Amino acid sequence: MKKCIVFMLFILFSLSIFAAEDQAKVKLLYGIFCDDAAVTETLSSAIEKRLKEEDLREVMKKPLLTKVVVYASQDKDSKINSDGWAFAIASISNKKTLLLFETLMSDKEIETKLNENIKFVLAHMVMEQGLLKTLNVIHIHQLSAENIASVADEVVKDLVNQFK
Repeated sequence: MKKCIVFMLFILFSLSIFAAEDQAKVKLLYGIFCDDAAVTETLSSAIEKRLKEEDLREVMKKPLLTKVVVYASQDKDSKINSDGWAFAIASISNKKTLLLFETLMSDKEIETKLNENIKFVLAHMVMEQGLLKTLNVIHIHQLSAENIASVADEVVKDLVNQFK
């Protein structure tokens, strides 16, 4: 039963990768968590602008394997500067897990020697969101277009670095 589940996951994964590779336009995954809708919209627009400047269609082969999550929080309770903002940028990827899974499952000799428990664990690891690759924190003293642009640059840089 476990072998069947692992095989089905591998097939589904392979089909999703081929379908994603055939798309002419690739969508990068990122998310912004912020209590202020205006800041979320401004940062999202700045990120989208920078993503359009980067032509990642050539380097991206597996777009569903990587994402960047941004958490933004205003320093409301700060006695020094309540206008400051902190941005945590987390890069998450399961690319290496998928590479390991593909390598082990594509070699029939290795696959037959693998313990069922290892196959089961690998299948679950593939289904996870991924592992934390990097965590960057940016603090700005005031919310301005220039500072938002700096944060957007870092988010896009993290996305681009995932595919190099």
